Amino acid sequence: MLKSHAQYVEALRQGNYLRFLEWPRFIAGACRSNKDNLDADAILNTVIFEWLRNGFCQKDWEKFAILSALVERESTILQGNLNYAFISITGALYQCMFFHSNRTHESICAKETINIEEIHLLLKENHESYTNTEFESALKIQTDLYADCVRKIPVEELEKLFTQIIQMIKKRYEANEYLSCIEEVITRQKSTPTNGEAVPADPLQDTRFIIVNKLVVYLNGEMEFNEGVQGEIKIYVGRLRGMQPAPYEQEFINRLVAPTLVEKTIGAVKAAGSSFFRFVISPAPARGKAVDVNADESASKIAMG
Repeated sequence: MLKSHAQYVEALRQGNYLRFLEWPRFIAGACRSNKDNLDADAILNTVIFEWLRNGFCQKDWEKFAILSALVERESTILQGNLNYAFISITGALYQCMFFHSNRTHESICAKETINIEEIHLLLKENHESYTNTEFESALKIQTDLYADCVRKIPVEELEKLFTQIIQMIKKRYEANEYLSCIEEVITRQKSTPTNGEAVPADPLQDTRFIIVNKLVVYLNGEMEFNEGVQGEIKIYVGRLRGMQPAPYEQEFINRLVAPTLVEKTIGAVKAAGSSFFRFVISPAPARGKAVDVNADESASKIAMG
């Protein structure tokens, strides 16, 4: 997490979209620290106020339009908190465009840092200086302008952004899905009556859960899927593979880091069971001694004779 609203606005201007989408979560944390009343409107209003105070301009919404165009093309690329942040910031963006186009942002920017309730009253006052019809008409002009900008984003820009963030997002989703699944298994085990039957022992399950949780926290803090991040994921996955993961966990682990040829071979051998080893280490004929392929047949004839 960054330390100020200004740093999040700068993250957008630098094209660091995943970091920028942390902004609502940063605001939520700040509100809780200040014991302010927190709801979706409070977060939206704070984004509007702080974005205007930190120099909202046309280049900002043109930059965000690239992400909007990508989301239109890849509708499932943002999920969970990322999707919520995108929707919240998009709503704030329209309002900022409205205030900026009517130059009412100047009176807002003149205010010093204020609390959540004061921000709400300030924005409400600015809205009430227009009739509903005037406000809706002016806002529609801005949303249409933005939509036109989104449509004109070059395909090359979309491909560049897709490549930049897709791997990082994918790994986040995979780790979060793994965490949710193992958490569900643990919860079900604790709540399901055993009727006196012994529950299969899995002494390392809780430890694996802790490791997966740490991996989720780590990935949520990373913005770029580079060699360093790949190396860290391999370390976490290596520890998980060495802790006797349940069969259902193998799929998640292999999606995070594909197993090597050696690991695949070991897995196949384990699946085959001990019969594989009995076959491999069965006694071979003594060196130099010929093997009589008819020996069994001859022995049978003697026994029958």
